[in-house]
Amino acid sequence: DTLTPYGNVAILSVDDDAEDEIASAVMPWIAEPDTTGPEILAHSPKDAETNVAITSRIGIGFNEPIEPSSVFAGSIRVFDAQGNPVDGWGSGQENSAHFSPKEDLLPGTEYTVEVMAGGILDSNHNAMEQTHSFTFTTAGN
Repeated sequence: DTLTPYGNVAILSVDDDAEDEIASAVMPWIAEPDTTGPEILAHSPKDAETNVAITSRIGIGFNEPIEPSSVFAGSIRVFDAQGNPVDGWGSGQENSAHFSPKEDLLPGTEYTVEVMAGGILDSNHNAMEQTHSFTFTTAGN
């Protein structure tokens, strides 16, 4: 049911319909441990997206599992065009990170998101190598 890469091994587990004596296994995944940081594959909102709801949270998808504790307001920064930071919470699970603003965003405002180099870690504690940034604009006047 589940395959989770961790370092150079993978953990396979069966949740539903497990047979007696057959549940989980650990197997080699790659020959050498992973030494490169996670890379961003996608994010929401998209770069330069407009009419984003003021209640939106920011989602970021990576190419490998991330360390949830490495996702916080310092590893993902959000600020408006004047440089005012947006206060919020970070969270991570599997290959995804999220930033949830503590309050609604301002209407008709451009925001910049920075996912900081050295911030988000993969499950082997390899850090992102480059800062990734994008902008979006909220709906309204």
